[in-house]
Amino acid sequence: MKTVFLGLLILLALIIGCKHDAEGDAVAKPAGGEATRPKPADGWVEFSSPEGDFAIDFPQSPSDKLLGTENGAVTRAVSASVNDAVIYEVLYASFPEQPLSPEDVTKAKDGYFRGLGKCSVEYDRPASPALEDYLGRSYRAQCTSDDGTSLTTALNVYAGKRHYFTSSVLWRSDDPEPADAARFLGSLRLLERGK
Repeated sequence: MKTVFLGLLILLALIIGCKHDAEGDAVAKPAGGEATRPKPADGWVEFSSPEGDFAIDFPQSPSDKLLGTENGAVTRAVSASVNDAVIYEVLYASFPEQPLSPEDVTKAKDGYFRGLGKCSVEYDRPASPALEDYLGRSYRAQCTSDDGTSLTTALNVYAGKRHYFTSSVLWRSDDPEPADAARFLGSLRLLERGK
């Protein structure tokens, strides 16, 4: 069941991310949480989710969409599209406590890449930042979608006993890597320990 749920999570988030509204969305407000707030120094925006037990910084205000609730699991996608050329996205799921398994990270990665088309992984290494009590991997891949579009993605996948996170940056392969991709991917952090 966890495999089907995780695959559905990835597929739905990709569909939403690819059809992001070019006009932008209102300031995100996570369920039961606080609205994003700008960081005064450089305009980046912190998104925090008490429900998902994490925070991450976006280059602009993201949209927060509920993807589904099934068997006690809540799945959400948070994304921002910059100049319709780069998509910054976090998918997360919160669910009743389950055992931790390295296969969960691999399944999440495979589901994400399957949604992009044919992908060739350039690197596979431990996730950075490391999150205590989470299994995590970082990937970079070149992908060709079914319509022939060449895309590059950088992806972090984390699996915990009560939460999954995937954070990704997606851009056209003929464009340079966004200068702030590493900053975005490295900004994911936990809010409370022990959840």
